[in-house]
Amino acid sequence: MTLDRKYLCSSLLICAGACIALILFAAIAEATSQEGHHALDRCLLADGFFGSDLIPNTVSEEFLREIRAHISQENLIEHIEALTSIETRYTFRPEFLESASYVFDTLETYGVETRYDDHIFGVHTLRNVAGRITGEVFPERVIVIGAHLDNILHPSERNSAEGAFGADDNATGVAVVLEAARIFSLYPPPVTIEFLAYSGEEQLMLGSEYYAGAGLGERVQFVAAFGIDSLGWNPDGKMEQKADANRNSEWLLPYVKSAETLTSVSTVLVTEDSQDYQLWRSQDHQPFWYHGIPALAIGGTAYGTNWHTLNDTLENLDIPLFVEGAKLSILTIAGLVFDANQQPQISIYSTLEDYELDSRVDIDLSCANPSGELDCILYLAVVGPSGEMSFYPSWSSDVSGIQVNIPANTYIERTRILEIDLPSLSPPIMSPGVYRFETCLTSLDGAILGEIAYASFNAKAESICPDGMVRIPSGSFTDILGNRHFVMEYCIDRYEYPNLIGALPTHSLSWIEAWRHCTEMGKYLCSADEWIRACKGPDDFIYPYGNIYQVGPCNTEGTDVSVIGPSSQCISGFGVYDMSGNVFEWTSGAQWRNLLFGGYFKSKDLGASCESGIYPYPSSVSGAMPYGGFRCCKH
Repeated sequence: MTLDRKYLCSSLLICAGACIALILFAAIAEATSQEGHHALDRCLLADGFFGSDLIPNTVSEEFLREIRAHISQENLIEHIEALTSIETRYTFRPEFLESASYVFDTLETYGVETRYDDHIFGVHTLRNVAGRITGEVFPERVIVIGAHLDNILHPSERNSAEGAFGADDNATGVAVVLEAARIFSLYPPPVTIEFLAYSGEEQLMLGSEYYAGAGLGERVQFVAAFGIDSLGWNPDGKMEQKADANRNSEWLLPYVKSAETLTSVSTVLVTEDSQDYQLWRSQDHQPFWYHGIPALAIGGTAYGTNWHTLNDTLENLDIPLFVEGAKLSILTIAGLVFDANQQPQISIYSTLEDYELDSRVDIDLSCANPSGELDCILYLAVVGPSGEMSFYPSWSSDVSGIQVNIPANTYIERTRILEIDLPSLSPPIMSPGVYRFETCLTSLDGAILGEIAYASFNAKAESICPDGMVRIPSGSFTDILGNRHFVMEYCIDRYEYPNLIGALPTHSLSWIEAWRHCTEMGKYLCSADEWIRACKGPDDFIYPYGNIYQVGPCNTEGTDVSVIGPSSQCISGFGVYDMSGNVFEWTSGAQWRNLLFGGYFKSKDLGASCESGIYPYPSSVSGAMPYGGFRCCKH
């Protein structure tokens, strides 16, 4: 997707052969004139993000205390009471609209510009509620605070109007969004704030994915997004809340630590290096991560025992924990909103994988700036297991960089600036082990434009997917229109469901049935881009086996569905079977236009190609698709 942003930014993408996508948006430094070498000393050789002196902090504690004084426990509890009194907030129930109306009316009473964001999902029209306070200094810059309004009971057949209260999950989050809107309406912000109540979070973040994708399509200049979820329970009874950030969002964590000092809670900071990082990858901040937007999740430290049950009531909330968590959330956002230097002017992020020694490293650069081209110095270093540092292009210890030109008004349109064969990195890579790339941008006169951005990789490391699944490394493919699609690393079923050798693929299912089978196994129904990348393989083929259609390798131009088996010659370059022909395969597509890919046993020519997608027939989420099968993915 192509978009413009009016503030200056840059991103660096490093991609190659295999696993672990690690991302970091670096903090912005105020431009200071100094030699390029000295700039690099501060940029690359700093003692990590929190040891840096580049973190902006212009909001006084006195002002944050003033904000804190406005936070009303009475208001927060009142919102939870109102939401839990509604019979159910299940996304696909008509009663959900009552809760949406409550949020809409409440935002309007605070003088917030309010709207409904409706979008189509199968036969359903889903509804987000959005409020906006337009910034007085930088109205084009948008900070998002959101929480999912929907709830769910397990098993899903119980989601009737029977009292699905959803107090912690997630009336607590919505209450914070509403209280934040009331408070920020009293203090005209310098940047625009959007307040979101999402639908469809329990169905794989339908509402937040729609909002983030639609915003990018409209060229919204997102600064950061905050997701608030389940603030009212801690398994150990501790006064703790969790703040979750990926690499490109870690610059937001200092705002959490500043807010923490004004509350009675302690915060557990979760980053990509944390043991429990995967726990929070299925909430409303994740779609922003996927689109490269910095996002932070604030909420409980573990799954609640009452979640998705009839026991998730106001009476079972830890009220002191919830109220202090609300303060932490609102003060964190206030610290960012009113910080004069709150958003990076230039940001760097990188995604790296586990490398085999014959891999190629592709380095792409993209930027968005309104005023024209920008010349920068890009520094790229490999840091070895013992801390030794070797700089591109000489791969010696001598500090060196290359001049790069950042074009105007582009974002995510990546320009290839370097292609490096991994063997050429020797001597930086002398043997198997953990290494990392570090990158930095400075102006031509040495002013730091982006602080350290790094990603670890493990030379010759092996990554493990669950049994029966194949690991697909982070990387990109080019579609038939010439557009590039970047896909983060994931696992995919080796065979069509039920993914068992000798079994007949399950087919003639609806999208909902396919989605339910995957989620019940702790997986998810693959996105369209994930499915296509696994099919096209590392060589970006049109068919799993190559660029020329053949009768024979796959079950195309046949008479019936074939059983699952390793004897099939229909194998993609990643080792995934039968992605051309046999049965159509359901996916979850962009903007939730759920397509079936790969053709079926009567398909031929381009109809059996990796990008051959059809709209469901009957055109219903609940309607079965003749010969419609699927396979699952997993992060």
